[in-house]
This record gives sequence, C-alpha cells and structure tokens, in this order.
Amino acid sequence: MLGLGVGEKIGLLIGDEPKARVIGTGTGIVIDGSAIEINHVGYVENGNPFALTKVIYSVLTQGVVSDLKKRMVIAP
Repeated sequence: MLGLGVGEKIGLLIGDEPKARVIGTGTGIVIDGSAIEINHVGYVENGNPFALTKVIYSVLTQGVVSDLKKRMVIAP
C-alpha cells in the first residue's frame, strides 16, 4: 500500500533501484499505508466521515529521495 502524488512543476524520477527522486519546484507526496490499523474508507457513503489511522504521509521537495523498498525518506 504505497501511493505517489505530484503537484505542478514537479516530477518523480524512479530508476532501476526502487527510489523516487524529486525534481522541480513543487512538492511530491508519498503515502505509506503499510502501518494502517483502522480503515473505514471503503465502508462509508460518499461525503460521510471515515476513520483512518497510522498513515505515514511525507511531503517531498527538490532533491529529497524516497526509498520505496525500505519505505524511508533520505534528505538531500
């Protein structure tokens, strides 16, 4: 359970090794759901509140690298 997101003016370079390097002037997002304990997202009607706990959410900028295999962020 790993999600990657990019905003405007940004890219994520992912090579042979499972690492994502941020390039550009915006922000990238990595959402790691491997530690989720409570997840009611799929059990509620549209627009209703839901419970979701222990989600690891990282906002990345240029030069920051996310090791997708080890699930850790490496500072530039």
